[in-house]
Amino acid sequence: IGLYGVFLITLCLPFHPPSGYDFAEVLRWFGERVDRIILLFDAHKLDISDEFSEAIKAFKGQDDKIRVVLNKADQVDTQQLMRVYGALMWSLGKVINTPEVVRVYLGSFWAKPLQNTENRISFGISRVFQGMLHSVNSMTSSREQGWQR
Repeated sequence: IGLYGVFLITLCLPFHPPSGYDFAEVLRWFGERVDRIILLFDAHKLDISDEFSEAIKAFKGQDDKIRVVLNKADQVDTQQLMRVYGALMWSLGKVINTPEVVRVYLGSFWAKPLQNTENRISFGISRVFQGMLHSVNSMTSSREQGWQR
């Protein structure tokens, strides 16, 4: 599946902007102009820092664009994965105030081989990744149709 018209902007936290720089406003500006906002969490680092929480809150009103990815899910066993997933949903519920539960994609998106293959069945890496690509491709296809009008 090819990705055309896709631009990625990554943000590594902690981020220390220059004084006078309204970081939340910059994120809000980008959030209004993008088709998809992907929040990436590692299964072994779930902490939503105050800084990350403020960054997520800057996307208020853009909730339909947000997708959450729980990465490196192969680093924990199935029971730990369910606990991690629950903890992530609880933490996100305090930050993202929506009536619907945020969809969380599970996977292991890195070049290393799977560490815990029992989770491969639980999260179906290829199906999850294809679902994410389909989501991105459908978004770019609809945008291309808008450009052709």
